[in-house]
Parts: sequence; structure tokens; C-alpha cells
Amino acid sequence: MADTALLADASADSKGGNTLLKLLVLAIFGIILANVGRKVAISKSDKEFEERLRLADERRN
Repeated sequence: MADTALLADASADSKGGNTLLKLLVLAIFGIILANVGRKVAISKSDKEFEERLRLADERRN
């Protein structure tokens, strides 16, 4: 009977570790996704700025 209690405790520890690992992977995925989104947004705003700058140069000349 004591062996069953030890197995239950080991199983509970494994589930907790598994949940922690899933949360860690999810957090890493979120960080990567946020960085990719940030780079896309910066790239888009740079293109828009260059276009406005080009138009302003054309109007000035």
C-alpha cells in the first residue's frame, strides 16, 4: 500500500513538471511571436515613412 502512495506522488510530480514545461514552451513561443510581429510592424512603418519622404521630395522639386 505504501508503494501505491509513492507512485501517486511521483505521478503528481511528473504532471506538475509537465505543466511547467508546457508553460515554458508557451512563453517562449509567445516571445518569439511578439518579436516577429514587432519586426513586421517596424518594417511596414519604415516602408510607409520612405514613401512619404519620397512624395515630399517630389513635391518640393
